Amino acid sequence: MSSKHSTTLEALDEAGIRFVRVTWIDLANFVRYRVVPIAHFRKLLAYADKKKASSVGHTKTLMKSNPHGGIQIAKVGLGLVYLAVADGFPISGEYVYAPDLSSARLLPFAPGHASVLGWFEEKEAPADAETFEAALCPRAILRKIIKDAKDSENVDFLVGFETEVIFLKSTDPIEAVNDYGWSESGAISAGTPETIALEEIADALEQSGIELQMYHAEAAPGQTACGPAGHGSRGGRDNRETPVRLCGRGAAAGDVHFEVKSVDGTAVPHLAVAALLAAVQASELSEAQRMERGVTTRMPLTIEQAHVALEKDVILQKALGEHFVKSYLSVNKTLDEQLKEGEGMTKLVKTF
Repeated sequence: MSSKHSTTLEALDEAGIRFVRVTWIDLANFVRYRVVPIAHFRKLLAYADKKKASSVGHTKTLMKSNPHGGIQIAKVGLGLVYLAVADGFPISGEYVYAPDLSSARLLPFAPGHASVLGWFEEKEAPADAETFEAALCPRAILRKIIKDAKDSENVDFLVGFETEVIFLKSTDPIEAVNDYGWSESGAISAGTPETIALEEIADALEQSGIELQMYHAEAAPGQTACGPAGHGSRGGRDNRETPVRLCGRGAAAGDVHFEVKSVDGTAVPHLAVAALLAAVQASELSEAQRMERGVTTRMPLTIEQAHVALEKDVILQKALGEHFVKSYLSVNKTLDEQLKEGEGMTKLVKTF
């Protein structure tokens, strides 16, 4: 067992971990998983060491067959939306989902459990590929975009997410737990279920190694915002009504960052960040250059407009991959169809 693997596994042992939830997020932002007993999880990692593979994306020149330990995931699974399968996804075929130990997190709300993300890989390197990376792996796409920025411009990124949720006391009918407004203290009245839940969430984040900066009531009934450490990536300075905002204390204070709030609960977080960073790297243009190149179109107002814009976006097609974009749009079309059916709103609330 490699020293890197051993160190992580020793930490899991010390924490009393008995099960590892090998977790992935598909193209519709469904969080899916396999619960693997720690003993078998060790065997998955040992398989990789036996093959003398020390990194994800081993080149085909070293080995044609994938050397990485992992679980097998049906390829059709990335196109599954509820019980419907999006067009273009094969019924046969499997990916290797290789655990990424750097993503390991304890789950305080589930004693004895930890979670780990991974990388979707092909069982064999395609003829024209140098790695086993699957074209539909959102995390691999994000990793590539980050690496390209580092290699070409020596740029690093610090990204954080402010998560907003609405607490409900009923999903059928849909009914919020309270009707308090923005930052009203009544939203955290002592002993209420939502107050207890928020404290449990805050404790769980801290215990899993995620620094929480604050949480507070938002404007909608039952709505709460939780802000972890890191800077989000909203145009206009300090204008909270715009989708992209320049915020912070200012350059003189060394605190300037961008906030983007056009991401909803159906967006894959790794893909959202990948698309944002790819667009940023391609948008270093002056106002005159933007006008000269015709970059004058406003952001889409509907999901349908966004889909059309993505289909026509040459920059994102290149950054994300044409096959990925085609597959992603197919999954989103299927999701849209499912949510427009009779119980669509209930499905939306329960899933996202």
